[in-house]
Amino acid sequence: MSEKRSSGGIQRGSAVGAGLGPAWGVGGCDPLLRGMIEALSQEVCLVAQGGEIRLVNEAWRAFARENEADPRRMGEGANYLEVCARSAAAGSEEARRFGEGLREVLEGRRTSFQMEYACHSPHEERWFLAHVGEMQVAGERFALVSHHSVTARKVAERSYALALERLRRTVDTVPDILYELDLDGRLVDWNRAFEVVTGLTHAELEGCPVLNLFVEEDRPAIAGAIVQKIEGEQTLVEGRLRTLDGQIRLYQWIGKPLRDAQGRIRGASGVGRDVTDQRQAEARLRRSEARLAEAQRIAHLGSWEWWEGSSRLIWSDEMFRIVGRDPARFSPTWERFLEMVCPEDRDRVQKVVRAAREERRSMEVEYRVLRPDGEVRVILGRGQVIVGRDGQIERLLGTIQDITEMKALDQQIRLQYEELKELDRLKGAFVNSVSHELRTPLTSIMGFAEFLEDEIGGSLTPQQQVFVQELQRGAKRLSNLLD
Repeated sequence: MSEKRSSGGIQRGSAVGAGLGPAWGVGGCDPLLRGMIEALSQEVCLVAQGGEIRLVNEAWRAFARENEADPRRMGEGANYLEVCARSAAAGSEEARRFGEGLREVLEGRRTSFQMEYACHSPHEERWFLAHVGEMQVAGERFALVSHHSVTARKVAERSYALALERLRRTVDTVPDILYELDLDGRLVDWNRAFEVVTGLTHAELEGCPVLNLFVEEDRPAIAGAIVQKIEGEQTLVEGRLRTLDGQIRLYQWIGKPLRDAQGRIRGASGVGRDVTDQRQAEARLRRSEARLAEAQRIAHLGSWEWWEGSSRLIWSDEMFRIVGRDPARFSPTWERFLEMVCPEDRDRVQKVVRAAREERRSMEVEYRVLRPDGEVRVILGRGQVIVGRDGQIERLLGTIQDITEMKALDQQIRLQYEELKELDRLKGAFVNSVSHELRTPLTSIMGFAEFLEDEIGGSLTPQQQVFVQELQRGAKRLSNLLD
């Protein structure tokens, strides 16, 4: 390592050839030792107790050449401790730490030391692992210093950290609650949604028994699901949380066991989704369907749906009741429906449906169906053809109404109407007959009354005049009735 810095790290220097260094001990450098060090692929140097670099290998020299370093600073004969001291004085914390570690090994206070450091070039970012180990040669203590590039690992770690941060940001935007529990059912990790919903801080949630967050009545079911997850099962359960604003919200919790690298279960993880609105909508739909079914039952009105390309029909409960079939045992299709229609009406029903499909219009037809018990019911069927944006038929839907009683009542009314017409005819004949029989004597009576009123036969007394007037009024009323 040298005192030359780039991008906050220490840039290591170069070395000179083997012959430039001073003699090492009595008889010079051990050729075997030099050969072994030269064979190493890592950048290696041998440092004497005073900090002098006695030996460097080709990898060390090659690194120096590639980085255009001053060979006098880090080659054989340079003092490694002094280089570290100068870099430390210039503000390098890494050089200070490395110098202290190297000194401790050289002085025998520790057998080894290692540290990671940045050594960025103008063209790329680089990281290295420096290792210092004690080495005894001919009774003298040395430090074997090696530098190994860990750039690939560092880049991978940084990429992983960035990806993890992006994932965390993404997870925190998810409205669903994501969570991780330990084997005791305590929260280990979660996304922001958990804090937003509960109103609890990170510190309050950390290590919190998750059961404490649920409405008390739901805790047994949640506890059972946690046990199942920890035992290795995937679970689905619903439980309510009390929110920050005091609401009670229903969540659906899906979880599974969480395993370590050896496959051992170390906890559980999962997702909690707010299904409050969905369950309320489902309840409203069930109530609406129940009201519709009751209305259909009262009106004897069934509904049906037929999707294009499918022979199967979708019937309401009242539809099954009208035709006398059990929904649990009967699967309606167009062919099976036609079998219910009385033979005399089938062709007419098919023609109406065919015309509606061809002309893309509504339809209405009256026909009879035969129930399994032999009873015949009169049906009024109505339907509509639903066409998609492409002009093709998507489905047919409609209703059938049991009008058997209505038809019977209509027939009864018709019969009564005919009876009334006959009675009216008889009354007319009777009145005409009576009128004929009464009009001749009534005319004579009215004529004689006029004769008396005119006193052609003699004068009338006041009393007789009153009688004549009463006679005329009675005759007039009778005449009006006959008219």
